Amino acid sequence: MTNIEERVKELELIFKLTKDIVIISDSGNRLVSANDAFFEFFNQFKNLDEFNKKYSCICELFEKIDKDNYIYKNEKVNEKTGWSIYLMLTAKS
Repeated sequence: MTNIEERVKELELIFKLTKDIVIISDSGNRLVSANDAFFEFFNQFKNLDEFNKKYSCICELFEKIDKDNYIYKNEKVNEKTGWSIYLMLTAKS
């Protein structure tokens, strides 16, 4: 096993075992991977296909709070823009 393969295995294990929800999306929208904590929280879904059939973006589930540093689905955060892209573009350095 190469050093890179070992690191990938370590990251996969951390991804799987972390107690916090961790997701990976394509262009900030459709979920392509989620850890066990995600499925414990969203226990009505058995897999990502079921989740993606119901929601086109996880941002649909974000609570609307009109304060700085909160994001929710609106004209700036939507299926086209993507919430993760919005976060990267607006992050304070």
